[in-house]
Amino acid sequence: MTQKSYCNNCGSSNTLEDSFCSECGAPLNQGKPTKGEAKTITNRRVNHSKPIKKIIGSICVGLLVVAAGVTAVVIYHNEQTQSKKTTAHEKFLSSQASQEKKQSSSSLSDYKKLQNLAIDSVDKAYNTKSSADISSAQDVISKLKKSDQAALSQRLKNLTDQISKENETTSSSSSSSKTNPQTSSLLSGYSDDQIEFARVTEAIVVYYKYTYQPISISVTKNEANHQVLPFDSSIVIPQESVTLSFSSDNTMAGTTTITYTSNHNGSINFYHEPNHYQDDRYLSDPDWVRQQSQEILNDMTTIVIPTSFDDKASLIISKIQIN
Repeated sequence: MTQKSYCNNCGSSNTLEDSFCSECGAPLNQGKPTKGEAKTITNRRVNHSKPIKKIIGSICVGLLVVAAGVTAVVIYHNEQTQSKKTTAHEKFLSSQASQEKKQSSSSLSDYKKLQNLAIDSVDKAYNTKSSADISSAQDVISKLKKSDQAALSQRLKNLTDQISKENETTSSSSSSSKTNPQTSSLLSGYSDDQIEFARVTEAIVVYYKYTYQPISISVTKNEANHQVLPFDSSIVIPQESVTLSFSSDNTMAGTTTITYTSNHNGSINFYHEPNHYQDDRYLSDPDWVRQQSQEILNDMTTIVIPTSFDDKASLIISKIQIN
């Protein structure tokens, strides 16, 4: 068997005759190296790989730890963000519910006040029996719910019926007492109605400080619940009334129209009617019409109808046209 020589540099086997290593070219020592030496060389080569593997393993473990940490941070952040969103949404819903509750409570409170106002208005109308107070009560009642209007409307109707009956008790022969119980000789021969309308016309001419005498006079007797304005949503006058219109030149600009009710004590309550109704809201806005009619009624004026103007009244009484 051929003996071999081992290279001290790389450990490759060579023949004893070789002076240089066939693998790495290093000079060969003469003599046969021991098997232990060869094993030692081999083991040294293998041992070099173990630290590298440990380093790689440590790096892998470190990366896994870092990845796990990053994942945990991301999950925590997402949970916190979602928690904040949920809390904010719950606060919003709670705030909205609270606001709706307050609005509902406020609305109920306002309506209760309106109900109390309607009751007080009807009570006041019963005490005064004033047409203005009756109309004011009607206006307040109209703002209530339909279910709440019936009882108060019936009370108001009972009042107007009572007033109508009281008016009917006065005899037709005393109709002239609506303005003044005394009849001047200047107006003798005319009906009580004609005398009343002539006196009222002259009282209005003096009240507005007109410097002319009317050339035409038109009178219309109105039944109870006459509308202040000639539109469905207008406030009404619960008792009988009279609409009197007179003109200086028979033009719209020169015409004055009033509606009045008698106080049966020589005085009247009257309001000045508009000369025209050109505003489109008269036909398109019922609430506006109701407001306008209420304002007109609120401006109702009380004046005394004297006999001191009978000389002038005697000059116009024949011009009165009763419709």
